[in-house]
Amino acid sequence: MSTLLSGFRKVFALVLSAVAALTMLGPVTFSPVDKENIKLNFTIIADTHIDQIWNGDRLQTLIKGLKDMSKAEIKSDALIIAGDLTESGTFNEFYKMRLALNYFCKADNILPEMGNHDIMGVKNIDGTTLMTYDFNAKKYFDLVEKTSGTPIAKIYFYRVIKGCYFIVLNPEGMAGMATVLSEAQLSWLDGLLTQAAAAGNPVFIVNHQPLEAVGDASAALGAILQKYNGLLDIFFITGHYHDGFSANSITNNGTVYFVDTPCFGKQQSCGYNKIGTGFQAELYDGKIIFRARDFVDGVWVPEFDRTINLIDHS
Repeated sequence: MSTLLSGFRKVFALVLSAVAALTMLGPVTFSPVDKENIKLNFTIIADTHIDQIWNGDRLQTLIKGLKDMSKAEIKSDALIIAGDLTESGTFNEFYKMRLALNYFCKADNILPEMGNHDIMGVKNIDGTTLMTYDFNAKKYFDLVEKTSGTPIAKIYFYRVIKGCYFIVLNPEGMAGMATVLSEAQLSWLDGLLTQAAAAGNPVFIVNHQPLEAVGDASAALGAILQKYNGLLDIFFITGHYHDGFSANSITNNGTVYFVDTPCFGKQQSCGYNKIGTGFQAELYDGKIIFRARDFVDGVWVPEFDRTINLIDHS
């Protein structure tokens, strides 16, 4: 059985490789608002929910979206996937996710984050997990290393991209729908924000659950974010709720902004009810533009764009 599965995986990888070779053919799919003055350009999606190997619909949705992204006039500096990468955290699901990213994602940095589906994994009929935290987390560590080429020492990590901090928070245990954040991870976040404040550039924090849904660490996490309110432009990027684009996709408390990313792989629970959607973020002097895009159909959804003026540090 293992030999058969291994053979299937090789054939599957070859097929994706052949398809990917044709991906760059064709016209440019989209351009930035002002390509001469753009400083940072990155893509935000969430909740891809890649499912079992015999069901390819969500994988095809992701590949279609990645093709649209890959043919943009200016290559994305990063792709953020804000949690629930997979449906059940299985090896096959992570394997399909990895192949799709390796063959079709052209972004300079890939920043995936775990959601409750990834960390809880396969469940019993009573909702309890059949796997351990370490077993599920290892698949995530492998995904990050094999898509970015850089192993991570801890489940939470950060990258500095064109002067901006991108901070990926991650659960350190299993707590149902909540995010388990240790005091050590929170202290680490606080320290990074102190460093970022000295630079004065916007900060992007990725966490699958919105602040109010984090769980026991919600208050402590919120206090850290508010500590830098007015000192930093912080963008707290989440998924989880499966909300389609709406007027409330991006809200704020001062200079702390909350970006509610639509579900990429499943139908939305409300708002703009299409799969395959997310934001293309463009940073310019003094402002950032979040452009709503349907990456599967290759069209902008401009009624949900948001331009945010940034703190003047001059």
